[in-house]
Amino acid sequence: MPMRSARTLVHLDPVPAWKAAVRKAIPLFIVSRVRGVPSCEAFDARAVALQRRAIALSARPAKLAALWRIETLAASLARCLLRQPTARPGPFRAALAPIAHMGFAVAAVEACGFDAAIVRRTLEEICEPAWIGFAYESVGAMLALYERDVFHTALRTLSRIGAVPLVPLDEPNVEQFVASLEPETVRLISHGYGRLTYFKSSNALAAIRAARRRPFLDGSAWTQGVALAHAYVNSCDLSRILSDKPQDDDELANACWRGQVYALALAEWSTPGFLDAPSLACRGAATATAAARHEISVSRAQGFLKPFAIHCTTAAGAMA
Repeated sequence: MPMRSARTLVHLDPVPAWKAAVRKAIPLFIVSRVRGVPSCEAFDARAVALQRRAIALSARPAKLAALWRIETLAASLARCLLRQPTARPGPFRAALAPIAHMGFAVAAVEACGFDAAIVRRTLEEICEPAWIGFAYESVGAMLALYERDVFHTALRTLSRIGAVPLVPLDEPNVEQFVASLEPETVRLISHGYGRLTYFKSSNALAAIRAARRRPFLDGSAWTQGVALAHAYVNSCDLSRILSDKPQDDDELANACWRGQVYALALAEWSTPGFLDAPSLACRGAATATAAARHEISVSRAQGFLKPFAIHCTTAAGAMA
């Protein structure tokens, strides 16, 4: 998918590379402190406690850290479920379902490797059909995680000394993996691949440009995933990150904007009050926040959050 202009990213990533690298280490640290979750009841109790704590906090980074912990708990729960063929999770609370299903995909890939048919079958067995799209997005992140590069080599080294958990898996053939999948699933996988690629890149622009190496993925969804990860990692700088207003005819800018809006909406869906945390004092942030509030209003009326897609696809649409 062509990307016509990168000029709009000049102000998208004002965070110095060294500072972003430190921030990117936080989710890695959280994942490395995972503890076993033996039952759905235990998951629900611990996840709800984390959610309530996050709602009570005012700092956005602390709220997001709670979501990463919930995702990690869900992955731990799924590992237990996959060892018990007759065990299946009960319905998740709607606010926690997206994050929980992203965690489920981590465990599914660890158990199945990168055989698309087996991964699909496993996800269909343990996921709620309404929320399975969030799991497919996380499969995309796992595909990126196991790409053999400097980032993977560093993780593998840390894993050998027990610093981080990393299940040894063969390198995936991404093109082969997505070849038999329908376009919507490819879109979700592309989003997850872009999201993880930001963690492996020096900045957002480098992560977006990396999509050129994967022409069989959805470049727009990839860019949206990069923007979402960028907003979460640098959530204390949202006023600067959201300062640019995209033009309607700029595909790249709109993909970034959708990622930022969805980042806000997903956080608000999972931890109500996220959008009411300390104000974002700039016009671009106000536009994105208004669009995110619209998404939440529509989604809560429907009782369902669309997986990594928004109803307003341009800034002008959100202001209409």
